[in-house]
Amino acid sequence: MAALCLGSFVFTSCDPDDNKTPDSLTFSVAKAEVEVGKTVEVAVKNGTQPFTVKSSDEKLATVTVDKEKITVTGVATGAATISVADNNRAIGSFTVEVKAGATTVTVTDKDGKTGAISVKVE
Repeated sequence: MAALCLGSFVFTSCDPDDNKTPDSLTFSVAKAEVEVGKTVEVAVKNGTQPFTVKSSDEKLATVTVDKEKITVTGVATGAATISVADNNRAIGSFTVEVKAGATTVTVTDKDGKTGAISVKVE
């Protein structure tokens, strides 16, 4: 008669940080605004470099990061979410609203006098 042996194994981590949920990243603003064709800078207030960044819609806003400085460029009007992760897998996000910028037209009259007209479409 054969003996049947059943066993079970439990693996436990010795490092208390292994089961810790990373803290959420925080930023200098909760919501950013930028005009089409312009940039806005947002600072990461905590976390461990290097950071990675991603825009939810690059047709509206693109994003780059240099150390703790995030630069968002407005591409087209609308709203996007900027997601950020750090070296320890902590994550955070903020929204950016891209608005239409003002257009300025300089005119010169027949006497050589100049003036500017600024139009902003909202």
